[in-house]
Amino acid sequence: MGEYLCHASGHNARVVRLSNVFGRAMPAQNFISRVFHEAASTGKVQFLTSSRSAKDYVSVNDVVRWLPQIAQHGIHSIYNVASGTNLSNAGIASLLEQKRIVVGFSEGAPDWSFPVIDNNRLVEEFGGAQSSLANEFEYLFDCFINHDNGIEDERIT
Repeated sequence: MGEYLCHASGHNARVVRLSNVFGRAMPAQNFISRVFHEAASTGKVQFLTSSRSAKDYVSVNDVVRWLPQIAQHGIHSIYNVASGTNLSNAGIASLLEQKRIVVGFSEGAPDWSFPVIDNNRLVEEFGGAQSSLANEFEYLFDCFINHDNGIEDERIT
């Protein structure tokens, strides 16, 4: 409905379709936030979806870099704001295990894998993602360990 209203407005509007955004001050109901909180507070994580489950995660830093560029210089009316690469639960588990977090997957857990998001328009016009969840993991996880979700940290991530 929102996309339709933008296009029907008669204005030179652009629509952005956001992937799963991660960063320092993630909302508590965010999947990664919940995983990090559980890991930081208990030393273990039990995934309720399979290790093969995978989706796209995009850094809030990339999002805030791209949005003004899209608004001011975008040549298309719709952009998929995403990293363009999926990260699996197994990949997240591997990162957690490097921090000595005990990771488990529920038996018979559903496989929630999403198609890779086509972000070619974004990349061609404004460049690709400069960050990834894997690259930011150390910093983000430390925010949860040291600040109970990192909200007090001044760095925007």
